[in-house]
Amino acid sequence: MRYIGLTLLAGLLIAILFSNLFNGAKHAVFDFISDPSFYDPAPIAKKVGTRHFVLTRLYSTYPFNYRNLIAINLGSRSSSIKLGDPVTVDGQTLIGQVIEVNPNYSLVKTIFDSEWSLPVRIGDKAVDGLLIGRQEPMITTIDKNQPVAVGDRVFSAGREFPYGMKIGVIKEIYDSSTIAFIQAKVGLDYNFNQLRELWVLSN
Repeated sequence: MRYIGLTLLAGLLIAILFSNLFNGAKHAVFDFISDPSFYDPAPIAKKVGTRHFVLTRLYSTYPFNYRNLIAINLGSRSSSIKLGDPVTVDGQTLIGQVIEVNPNYSLVKTIFDSEWSLPVRIGDKAVDGLLIGRQEPMITTIDKNQPVAVGDRVFSAGREFPYGMKIGVIKEIYDSSTIAFIQAKVGLDYNFNQLRELWVLSN
């Protein structure tokens, strides 16, 4: 019985020792991942003209091809990102808008979302149109009497974004006697699936 008691006591002491070591390691790991730099390193900023942008990285949706709503690694913990901030491919080309801000990440609705719409202007004559979000964004309500051609530049004209941010170019034009307006497909200068970084307009 004495040996059994000693064995049980030794086992209890070993269990207590390992429990303390585990808790110490657990708290060390928790302290590490609670450090803001674990999630968001110091933001990288750049200036394009008079506008200030902050670099952000995209979280992966692989193997799913979700393009309408994306998550980025800028949050309120490490940056001044806020609702409504424009998000760009390169500091010039608009791709979306911040719709939710969390401590360690934010959500961006993109021009590929079916609920996206934005007044735009087309070409050197600044012809009015309405950009409609979809997997291949379209421009609707283009006046048939206005000059629009394939290759014309498309840029933002809505009040919620800086005027003149690039969207893309006219890729295809659809005209029919059965509809009152011209429609056009927008061609983009980037491959969404290859994007790893974006720039958020910070002011």
